[in-house]
Amino acid sequence: TNRFVELQLEGFRPPGPEAFAALIRRVIADDSCHCLIASIDGTDAGVAGVTVYKHSGCLIAGTTLEAHRRRGVQTALIIERLRIARDAGCTHICVGSSPTVATGRNAIRLGFVPAYTKATLVHPRPGLVPSE
Repeated sequence: TNRFVELQLEGFRPPGPEAFAALIRRVIADDSCHCLIASIDGTDAGVAGVTVYKHSGCLIAGTTLEAHRRRGVQTALIIERLRIARDAGCTHICVGSSPTVATGRNAIRLGFVPAYTKATLVHPRPGLVPSE
């Protein structure tokens, strides 16, 4: 689990603070969470999780390390998490993302449909970096 958290923090832009690491540790410690680490030629390339509760699943915590982006890592992680959820008996699965970022585009390409969109409002101040 420590390596999962390290890769999770490395993959998000900007790198996550320690509070984010603590949140990820709590989520992945739950028995309902299945964590995956993807690799390319033996090198860690990305991570993702899926939580399963009864017949519902949720794709969570997916990120690809910058050096491995645009190589199908996230798509492979989505497909594998869908397999895990299906094998666990899930009949419904969701993923949270903006439709304009890589996660949203990949999910839509794999058959997810937007259920709704929401505005995330930020009070601009020095040091804040927008997510891509």
